[in-house]
Amino acid sequence: MCCEKAAASDRLGTLSMNRRDLLRSVQTLALLSLTGFGASAFARAGTGKRLPAPDYTPEDSFFGKAYIDVDEWRDTPVRFRYVHGGFEGTDTRFSFYLPEAQMYQGRMYQALAGGSGGNETAVLNALRQYDQIGVTPPRSLIGAFQLGGFLIESNQGHIGNDMSGTKGDVTIVAYRATTETARFARILAAAMYGAPPKFCYLYGGSGGAVRSINTLERVPDIWQGAVPIVAPSDMSGILFSPLANVVRLLGQEQKDRIDDAVDVGGSGDPFAGLNGEQAEALRMLYRMGFPTDVGFSDPSEMVTVWVYNQPVINQLDPTYWSDFWTKPGYAGHDLPSAKADRITIRAKVRRILTAGELAAYKPAITVVDERGKGYRPGAPSPETADQPAAVILDIDSGLLSKLGCSNFIVETGAAKGRERTITTVYGDALLLTGTDKENLEGIVPGDTILIDNGKFIAFCFYYRHHAFPEFKEYGLLVKDGVPIFPQRKVRFKSEVSMQPFTWDVGARKLIFVSSFQDRGVFRSAIAADIDQIRRSKGQAFLDNQVRVWINEHAQHGGVADAQPGSPVTRQRNGAALNTRLIDYQGSVTRALKALTDWVETGKAPLPNTNYRYDDEAQVTLPAHAADRLGVQPVIELRANGVSKRVAVKAGQPVRFVAIGEAPPDTGVITTAEWDFESAGTFDHKDDMLTGRDAKVTISAEHSYARPGTYFATARMFSTPAGEPADSMFRLPNLGRIRVVVT
Repeated sequence: MCCEKAAASDRLGTLSMNRRDLLRSVQTLALLSLTGFGASAFARAGTGKRLPAPDYTPEDSFFGKAYIDVDEWRDTPVRFRYVHGGFEGTDTRFSFYLPEAQMYQGRMYQALAGGSGGNETAVLNALRQYDQIGVTPPRSLIGAFQLGGFLIESNQGHIGNDMSGTKGDVTIVAYRATTETARFARILAAAMYGAPPKFCYLYGGSGGAVRSINTLERVPDIWQGAVPIVAPSDMSGILFSPLANVVRLLGQEQKDRIDDAVDVGGSGDPFAGLNGEQAEALRMLYRMGFPTDVGFSDPSEMVTVWVYNQPVINQLDPTYWSDFWTKPGYAGHDLPSAKADRITIRAKVRRILTAGELAAYKPAITVVDERGKGYRPGAPSPETADQPAAVILDIDSGLLSKLGCSNFIVETGAAKGRERTITTVYGDALLLTGTDKENLEGIVPGDTILIDNGKFIAFCFYYRHHAFPEFKEYGLLVKDGVPIFPQRKVRFKSEVSMQPFTWDVGARKLIFVSSFQDRGVFRSAIAADIDQIRRSKGQAFLDNQVRVWINEHAQHGGVADAQPGSPVTRQRNGAALNTRLIDYQGSVTRALKALTDWVETGKAPLPNTNYRYDDEAQVTLPAHAADRLGVQPVIELRANGVSKRVAVKAGQPVRFVAIGEAPPDTGVITTAEWDFESAGTFDHKDDMLTGRDAKVTISAEHSYARPGTYFATARMFSTPAGEPADSMFRLPNLGRIRVVVT
């Protein structure tokens, strides 16, 4: 096993965050919050015992002296020194991963987690999993080492979803915890290697992308550049409001129908069968930049953002909730359907489930909340199995599917006054989350609970009252330059960012990596960012300091193939998720390498991905690689000579032809494979590739034994010329077609 792992580390050394790393906080926090145990569920690295450490008193007086409580050498997947610690008097924690001296070339790579952060041991946790079951080692770790650097991460000032350690100061999360972590890491590196890193780079996804920009804007002396991944724009946070409204109105049947309509070979008409209010809400969402080829099943990003935005509105705009229901110009006052959707009920607690009990729970009521994450709990870790994870109320089962995103307010007992959010209904079990320490602790059978979805409905219309006339996305909310609806005095922003961006980053470089099927920040976010930069800094700044690479068939987070023995993640249509979406790690790896070369040698990166950003706030890509540019290959797939959809009889052979092309100077097509029945296995490999061509044509024949609808997929990988097929820089794309078998 050890030798197998060592070989794997050589093959899989990519600098990008894998699915566990990228948007780590959003995904991990979603899982842990849904099971009700929050911050304590994170694997804590520290021992509590103070170990020898370089003497460092932070420049920022918010932070006490730096300390170390773990300092040890590890041998897998490669030999490195692991250091864990924090800053006295704060909740800020960090982890450093330092290779042996012969690998060090004077660089530091700093990973900023997505969401709001909250965990400094993402890489460590992935290493533990690797050691236990032999899965892929953390590519961020291996990649940083192979690029001659060490890797650092922090919890960005708070532990899990408990924000109390920031003392209400958003700047701690936005950049100050990141900055002091970097300063101490440089001192520790100097003590270990004889000199601090000469070059330092930031990267992060989603919220981590925002904070990488915030940090460069406010700290001029540490980093030379950043790779913001799936970066939001100034207005991205509020765009979850119209998404929430669509989810509120549709119901699962309509969401499934729209998912099918917008998928390849579908009807192309997402509005068919919608009533007037549903159609109006969907039209508004598309007009605000939501991708028109992305569906709505399991809109988990919307739920997560609602959880974090609610306390921001509570703090910055607390009268909005009552104004929405009582004042003209607001939907709660003016729109009968909003009033009809309001739920206000009281119920008694019947049972509290621990995480272990929840994992084994087989509810009699088979409903997974239409407005939640569609979460089905798995086995908890041993340290969390006995912690409270879900609550069952004495409540009418007919209401259960409507309770997601409602507020859960404790009216009696030891937890009286506590307010949390219902993120999922699993059977009759409610899973909650919030941004404070306690969740279900102290709640016992017999306590009275108030369920109220009034704030969530109000959030569904919040976008109306925060129009940004400078952005195309608000075209339907502004007439003659004036907002149509009453505007709130406080401009909405996330609690963990310093938006609006100033883009005052000096001479430092930015390479954005964006996703075309992103429903987390909407695909138009990157185009809006670039327009904003152009307005504030000019075209020369964009040409000399900014690159944008967009990945087709990519969503907000990465999608990896299933590990051996693990279940395949499937869509509601039965297709495996990895036959519709790619793992875009290779483009992040290329971006970090390109950023390093750009800063240190002046070598300009590959050109931007070309795109069109139209007046309807929709972004489209050119069809051919030579026109699209960027770094990702482009694939065209046909079956029996047609694209998108083909109809055949059972047993009839289908002739597939796929053309793949890498953009100029990006490399060659090294791997091509087929998945004819959307199983997620890609077990039909094309063995005819030479690995030397930038453009290839492959073909295959397949017949379908049973009637049904299948999504045949061709997947190809490109790598830079001279790199092996399994290089850490390899980057895939997909060609897809719907096959209807009768």
